Amino acid sequence: MPNEQVFETFFGTLEKLSGLGYSPEQHQQIYLEAVNQINTKNFADAIKQLKQLMESEHWIEGHGAKTLAALSWAYIKSGDKNSAIQTLQDLQNKYEKDLEQDDVKLIVQEVQKEFDQKAAETSKLDEMMQKLENNPENNDLRLEIAQYAIESGSYEHAIETLLDIMKIDRNFQNKVANKLLLDVFAKLGATNPLVIQGRKKMQKILY
Repeated sequence: MPNEQVFETFFGTLEKLSGLGYSPEQHQQIYLEAVNQINTKNFADAIKQLKQLMESEHWIEGHGAKTLAALSWAYIKSGDKNSAIQTLQDLQNKYEKDLEQDDVKLIVQEVQKEFDQKAAETSKLDEMMQKLENNPENNDLRLEIAQYAIESGSYEHAIETLLDIMKIDRNFQNKVANKLLLDVFAKLGATNPLVIQGRKKMQKILY
């Protein structure tokens, strides 16, 4: 027969999985910390925390809409446009009646601003890429493009450009492309689709 400690461990695990193990104040603290992580560009941690909140029935009952909105914000800020769009669709499908809440509207506005900014940055990157077409072996220009892409949050473009540098010259400027790639991977987190694909391509170049 299982002893009392086994039962306590079992039910304690169930409480954590269902969100019962956290008080409303603790849930709110996790949410606020996630929003702060977005603002400080720690996107992987923010996404992890927001996903954790979405697993708590007690939290999402009153806060699911703003949590999904914040998750979409974290995704688009991290450069994962597809996940951001999918999360916005989930928000509309599951919480349509809550979209007019002030806190939800504010976050969705931030998401829209980010989409608009990404579009403008893409235009700037397109101009830089046109210059590169006239001088395709110019890794200095390619590095400039990658750095601009990182600063503007266009991480997918940055990763591809840094990989192109490595294909041409793995040791360019003391392996700066390798170092920048690892920085981007760390910022986005190991589970980010951009990181998963980027690491696979990087491994093929190195080995």
